Amino acid sequence: MDIGHNLVNSFVNNYNTQSYKGQDVKISGKSMTLAKLAKEIGKAAESGTLSPQEAKMALDKLSQMKVMKDSYKSGSVLARVKSSVAEHLLPKNVQESKSSTVQMSKATKNLEKAHSGLEAAVPESSRSDYRGMIGKVDMHVDMLFDKAKIPDGQSIMVHVREDNGMGDLMLAVKTVNALKEKFPNLDIQVSLEVRTIKMDDAIAKIRGETKNSGLPAGNVNAFDKRPSDAKEPGMILIMPDNACTEAEHLWSNFQTPPEKLMVKEYGWGGPLASGGLGSASLGIFLDSRLTHISDTQTSGKGVSEMASHQARDLILNGKSPEDYSASNKLYFAYAHMPNPSAGFMKSIIKMNDDDKKDIDFFMRTENHIPGANWNLNVDNQGLHFMDNFGGKGREVDDISFNLLKENGISKVEVIKVKREIQTIEVENPDGTKSKVTRLVPVKNDDGTFKLEGSISHDVPGAPSDGKTLRIIDCFPIPHSDVMKLVEHSEPETLITGNQSFGEAVSASKSFFYEQLPNDISLGQQMSGLAGTIDPQFQQVMEKMQCFEGKMDYESIASALKDPSTRANFREYGAKVQEEFDLGKRLELKVKRGLISHTTPLVKKELEKIEETTSKLSSEEMDARDELRSNGTRVRADTPIPMPSGQFQQTVDSLASPVSKLIGTLDIMH
Repeated sequence: MDIGHNLVNSFVNNYNTQSYKGQDVKISGKSMTLAKLAKEIGKAAESGTLSPQEAKMALDKLSQMKVMKDSYKSGSVLARVKSSVAEHLLPKNVQESKSSTVQMSKATKNLEKAHSGLEAAVPESSRSDYRGMIGKVDMHVDMLFDKAKIPDGQSIMVHVREDNGMGDLMLAVKTVNALKEKFPNLDIQVSLEVRTIKMDDAIAKIRGETKNSGLPAGNVNAFDKRPSDAKEPGMILIMPDNACTEAEHLWSNFQTPPEKLMVKEYGWGGPLASGGLGSASLGIFLDSRLTHISDTQTSGKGVSEMASHQARDLILNGKSPEDYSASNKLYFAYAHMPNPSAGFMKSIIKMNDDDKKDIDFFMRTENHIPGANWNLNVDNQGLHFMDNFGGKGREVDDISFNLLKENGISKVEVIKVKREIQTIEVENPDGTKSKVTRLVPVKNDDGTFKLEGSISHDVPGAPSDGKTLRIIDCFPIPHSDVMKLVEHSEPETLITGNQSFGEAVSASKSFFYEQLPNDISLGQQMSGLAGTIDPQFQQVMEKMQCFEGKMDYESIASALKDPSTRANFREYGAKVQEEFDLGKRLELKVKRGLISHTTPLVKKELEKIEETTSKLSSEEMDARDELRSNGTRVRADTPIPMPSGQFQQTVDSLASPVSKLIGTLDIMH
C-alpha cells in the first residue's frame, strides 16, 4: 500500500493521541494495525514518497499513542522502523535521495559535529595516553544517549556473584536502587551466585535493601531459579567478577542474546570493564545522602537516630545527645584486618594528644573469615592485635599503655558483642557444596546481642583527670546505621573494599584505606588521583593505606593536624563526585545497551566504535606487558603512551559512526 502526503497529513492531524484507543487505523477505507502503518511509513520514507520531515512527524504521532506505549511488540516494531527511516537519511544513501542537497547539508553538519565533539571530549592531557583516550571517547559516546528514552517494555538482568561477603551484594543493591530511581518502570531481575553466604540470606539482604526502590521481591532469585514468566532481558550487567560462571550461560540462554556490560571490582581488569578511579574506569557508587557534606563531626543527635538501639545506647553511654557531642569524639572504622585497625587507632590517638575530649572508636575487635582470623586482647601492658591465622597466635601490632599515657589517656574500655563460630554450607553453581565458617553474634531472647564481660583498664601513671578511650564493637548493624555513623562521626575514618570507599568519599572524609591484596590497583588509583591535587597529598594518602606492616602513625598524625590535609580531602571528594559517578554512568550505559538491542542501526554503528576502542585497548595491554617484561615498574594508574598521530587517526576513524549515531538518535528521539 502506498502512503501519500495527504493520507499521512490526514493521519497526523485527525487522530488524537490522548483519546485514540483502537487497535488499528483506517487509511483510504482500509484498516491496518499501527505496527503495519509504521512499516508502511518506513517504506514510503525509503522510497522518497514521503519527505523525512513528514515521516518523522507521522512516527512521532505513532509513538505517542497509548496503544503503542502499551504494546511491547509494537514498540519494538516502531523502534526498528525509526531506525529504518534514520538509515535512509544517512550519508551513504543520502546522495541518491530526492532531497540530497538538504540532507547532505544535515549529514555534513553531523559529521562536523562528531569530529569537533570527539576532539573536545579528549583534552590535551589524554591525547597521548591510551586509557585516557579510551575513557574519554567512551564517555562521549555514552553522553550521546543522555536525552534518549529507553524503549518501552524492556528488561535488564543484574547478575552478581558473592565471593567475599555482603559488600558484593551491596554492589548489586546500589545498582538496582540507582537504576530504579532513574527508570522506575524498567523491569529489573536480579540473579545471584553465592560463595560464602547462604542463598536465602543473600536474597533476603538484597530484597530488604531494595524494597523502597519499587523492585518486586519476586525479582530477586538464585541464578537457577529464574521465574518462568520473567521477560527476556535486553541487557545483562555482570558484577563484580568476570568469573561469574553462570552469567555466560545465562547470557547465551535467550532467544535474542542481550547486550552485556561487565562491572568488575573497582580497579580490576582492563579499560571500560570495571569501576574505579582510573582514566578508563566506569567510576564508583556515590551516595546522594552524603554528597552535600563537606565536613562531618561527632553528633550525638545523629547517633540517637540509629535504627539499632543497642548500638546507639552503647555509644551514648547514658549521656544526652548534646552532652555526648560536647564531651566525646566518635571515630568510625570498617575493616577486616588487624594492622590497618591498629595504625588507624594510633594515628587518631596521636592526632588528639592536645584535645581533652574522650575518644570512642566504633570498630571491629575480631574477625574470622577466609584469610582473616584475628582478635584484640587487652592486658595490663596495653592493647594487642593478635593474628590467629593458621592456628598460630602472633602479635602484629600493639598500642602500649605508655603511648596512651603520653597522649593524655588514663582509662581504656572495650565493649564488644559475644560471638561464636558458625559453620554454614553453601551450594556452588556446579551443584557441589562448600563449608564456610564465620563469627556470628550470640543473641538474647529479645533479639539484641549478648555482650562480653566488661573490659576496663586504668592506664598506669596517667593523670586521674585524663581522657577515656572506648572501643565499641557492636557489628553487624543495618546499612542505614553505617550511613549514620559515616555522617555523624569525625572526618577521619578507616574503610576497606569498594562500597565503604564510595560512602566515605561521598562525605569527603579523610580516609585510611585497608588495602587488601585484591585492592592494590584501586589503592594506586586513589593515590594517583590525589597526586593531581598535590604531590605531597599523594604521599600522605599512600601512608594512610595499609594491609600488613605498621603504619607511620606519627607522620600521619602530623599531616592530619595540618589544615591543608583536610582541605585536600575535601577537594578530593568533590573531584571524585564530579568525575567518577558510577550511578550516572550506568544510567547512560543502560540506555545505550537497550537502544542498541532494539535498534539495529544503532547497534551497527556502536559495534564500529567498540571495534576501534577494543583495538586501542589491546594495543595498550600489549605495550603494558612489554614494559613489565623489560623490568619497568608499571602501576595500575601508569599511563601508557600512544604513538605519535594515533589520536588524530582515531578521531578520524570514529567520526563517521559517531555522526551516524547523532543523526539516528536525532530522528528517533
